[in-house]
Amino acid sequence: MPIDFIKEAVTSRKTIGALMPSSSQLSLAIVKTAEVSHSHSVIELGPGTGVITAQIEKRLSKQAKFFAIELSSCLADSVRKDFPNLTVYNGCATEIEKYMSIHGMTECDTVISGLPWVSFPQPMQTCMLDAIVSVLPKGGTFVTFAYLGVHLLPAGRRIREMLEKRFSLVHKTEVVWKNVPPAFIYHCTK
Repeated sequence: MPIDFIKEAVTSRKTIGALMPSSSQLSLAIVKTAEVSHSHSVIELGPGTGVITAQIEKRLSKQAKFFAIELSSCLADSVRKDFPNLTVYNGCATEIEKYMSIHGMTECDTVISGLPWVSFPQPMQTCMLDAIVSVLPKGGTFVTFAYLGVHLLPAGRRIREMLEKRFSLVHKTEVVWKNVPPAFIYHCTK
């Protein structure tokens, strides 16, 4: 496990919501659920240590636009070092339109999130989800994951309700058991 992740997990409990980076099984399931091989543009929110990033890069068309936004400057630097051809912005998901404009994008067909949704206060959740929805075209995809059990807590139920309010279709996948803790994926379509 990268030392940068451990340091950030200990010092930034509100922005790093995991005990460990996502497993390769969860990362692969996220990217397959998002169908990134068919995407023309992908934005990854909260790449953390880059485990999902690596799966995206393996499957993404060379013509597709792809960049990431990471709040932690330490983790953003680490992902930049590991993925030198990827643009990684040190910023907040609420600024997604600002970073898209740098790339000449007005919309993005796939947004993948590794953000710890239940760790954020509700106003921040609302701002981030509204920013994501605003950049997706009709039929656009938003994919994120939730830990098994946490989704039953009030904050977890609130996230599900917020997704259902904003997206025409919200599908919950099977549990990926080979992750600590086990998790499932929300596949949302605008």
